Amino acid sequence: MNTLMLSLYDTLGLTLDDEEPVLFFGDDFAVHFEESAAGLEMVCPLGALPTDAGTLQRLLQHNFANRVTLAADADGELLLALLRLPDDSSGAELQAGLEFLVGAARGLQVDLGLGGRLDAQAG
Repeated sequence: MNTLMLSLYDTLGLTLDDEEPVLFFGDDFAVHFEESAAGLEMVCPLGALPTDAGTLQRLLQHNFANRVTLAADADGELLLALLRLPDDSSGAELQAGLEFLVGAARGLQVDLGLGGRLDAQAG
């Protein structure tokens, strides 16, 4: 079913790895992909889920003002940045969404003081 994934990878000039659809951005970010009938979800692990109330409140406020949604992984350990794009998205729209997600992740990394390679498994 990887129609959107193929479109994105084709736009980026890359070959899709069906086993583990993930793109790495230097030593900073990994973006994992999940395609469904509804569209393409891009997931970027940002680091450990903060535990202090002030930081969590800022993260929740972020969700009201941005297309990128912040969430926790299934184990409640990782902070994830998510972007969902509809099933009728073009390759260019998918690339723009990916660039937006990575830009937002970089901003959040600076804002939260996260560092190091953030390529933990999303999920």
